[in-house]
Amino acid sequence: MKKIIKRHKPYYWFLLITWLLLCCYALLSYLLHSEVWSNSEVSVLFHLKMLVLTFPLGYVAAFIVGALSKLLSAIGLESTGILAQQISLFATWLAMIVIGYFQWFVWLPKLFLLAKSLIWKKN
Repeated sequence: MKKIIKRHKPYYWFLLITWLLLCCYALLSYLLHSEVWSNSEVSVLFHLKMLVLTFPLGYVAAFIVGALSKLLSAIGLESTGILAQQISLFATWLAMIVIGYFQWFVWLPKLFLLAKSLIWKKN
């Protein structure tokens, strides 16, 4: 049985790599900031960058990570300190990356193909 590899257009790869680099830039610009763990405005800026890159489903990812964090603290597994902040930050970033990837590079192209096929059927 042959394995079929789906080929994408060159602009797909350009957009994907650019989007991933921007997401990595958002994380690195946050981590390399001198007041990263003491200034909450830096955290807000990071989350705004990620919300722009993963809009609109990035809100869902941020909400899920926040809800899980609240759930863990409600059952007594709350941890404090810089390590807990780093884990929460990375979990939020990773969740937003995953949902943003599926939103922009899997579901949206399929939605366009579906819309295109429906338009062609009507004509």
